Amino acid sequence: MKFITEAQIDAALQKHNILIISLWAPWCQECKWNETQLEQVLKYFNVGSYLAHWDDSQHLKGRYSLVGLPTTLLFLR
Repeated sequence: MKFITEAQIDAALQKHNILIISLWAPWCQECKWNETQLEQVLKYFNVGSYLAHWDDSQHLKGRYSLVGLPTTLLFLR
């Protein structure tokens, strides 16, 4: 999965009909497991998929009322 910043999210939403953003942190063990599982599932689907760093996503956390990890967001257009 590719990394995405908050500044790039709106462009990614316009680019993909289906977009998955997984928020992660290097200290989160569950995030590592979640990323591995997502990568396995995403092999079968043509969707945009990105990782966003938890500590660098303050606006995203506030925008969607996110409070814990791991968190995966699914956007449909």
